[in-house]
Amino acid sequence: MTSSYVNEYDQPLLYQCPEDKFVNGFRSIHDNTSNDRRTSVQCCSLKGYVNEYDQPLLYQCPEDKFVNGFRSIHDNTSNDRRTSVQCCSLKGRKKGYCYLTSFLDSYDEPLDYTVPDGHYIHGIVDFHENNDAVHSFEVCEFEE
Repeated sequence: MTSSYVNEYDQPLLYQCPEDKFVNGFRSIHDNTSNDRRTSVQCCSLKGYVNEYDQPLLYQCPEDKFVNGFRSIHDNTSNDRRTSVQCCSLKGRKKGYCYLTSFLDSYDEPLDYTVPDGHYIHGIVDFHENNDAVHSFEVCEFEE
């Protein structure tokens, strides 16, 4: 997150992320002299679609960023989804050791996965076939 503050002590705070971005993090510090807070805001953007219908989704966030959101749209002709991925960084954290999970589901079966503590999703793998998809994730450890 940026260390730039979006307000001064004892002054109004009015902040909007730039167009096509949204707030995904806050940080503030308190000052006992003014009994007020200064605030930093982190904004992220949603990347365009990272796959085509009936094509694999193979996506990694850049550098030390991690997946913190996504959206998808479904097409009834292909019975598949196109996906947009949101990647953001976490101040003071870097990408450590990473690994690719095995496929976490089977066609027509549920997916139930929880990222281990201290880890995050850095990439997504999705193979579509026969009107369904199987999924795998690139999971990384956080480093300070």
